[in-house]
Amino acid sequence: TNVNNVLITLNGIKYEGITDINGESSITIPDEDLVNLFEGTYTLYADAFDHFENPAKQVGKSLIVIDRPVRLPVIEGIE
Repeated sequence: TNVNNVLITLNGIKYEGITDINGESSITIPDEDLVNLFEGTYTLYADAFDHFENPAKQVGKSLIVIDRPVRLPVIEGIE
């Protein structure tokens, strides 16, 4: 495979991916980062590098967050 390292950037935070021997890459964004996204459109940028750290052309895709769950306050002590 030509791709050795994959990074994505979402909302200003970079996440590093894992590339297997077949060239398939996967990246996990932690739940705690996803729940902090408000409704709206975000651009997800992907960067790939070969084993010499030569970059490929950056790719950007839109990510739309809609109908974000409402966080309700916890009320305690009601009898």
